[in-house]
Amino acid sequence: MTVVRGVSALLRVFCIAMLAAGLGVALQPAAVTGAARAAGYESLMVPSAAMGRDIPVAFLAGGPHA
Repeated sequence: MTVVRGVSALLRVFCIAMLAAGLGVALQPAAVTGAARAAGYESLMVPSAAMGRDIPVAFLAGGPHA
């Protein structure tokens, strides 16, 4: 019985160590190379006669045909 308890305790210590190591790696801040900002977009209100209201449409800047 004491062998089973010893193995169980060893397994628990191993699992806690692996969890601590994983959390340490996951919580490290990523290297920041520059200021991040969202891509520019243009927002238009397009009238829809069928729906009886204006529909907001957003176009992203850039792309292969820009």
